[in-house]
Amino acid sequence: MKKLMSLLMLSAILLSGCSSNDKVDEEILAIINENLRAADQEDIKAYMATIHPETPAYAQTESGMKFIFKTFDISYEIEDVKIIKKSKNIAKVSWTQYTKN
Repeated sequence: MKKLMSLLMLSAILLSGCSSNDKVDEEILAIINENLRAADQEDIKAYMATIHPETPAYAQTESGMKFIFKTFDISYEIEDVKIIKKSKNIAKVSWTQYTKN
């Protein structure tokens, strides 16, 4: 199953030796990777920490992921990560996610 996700809140991650844009891009990728890691480990708290709390479907995402974690043994893969828009604190990102039961 393919799933497109976007609108992630950036956290402050200090990366030495990177230009400003590279640093932001690395922060974005770190959050996406943390989202995937949390899903793989079925860690709902860590998973939801990667979703902006003001996202309209935040509560539904949380309850849906709790159900998925409880019911299925799923693996996740991502590819085609595209940064659509970014600012100091918010990034809009799309990627293709393959979810396998």
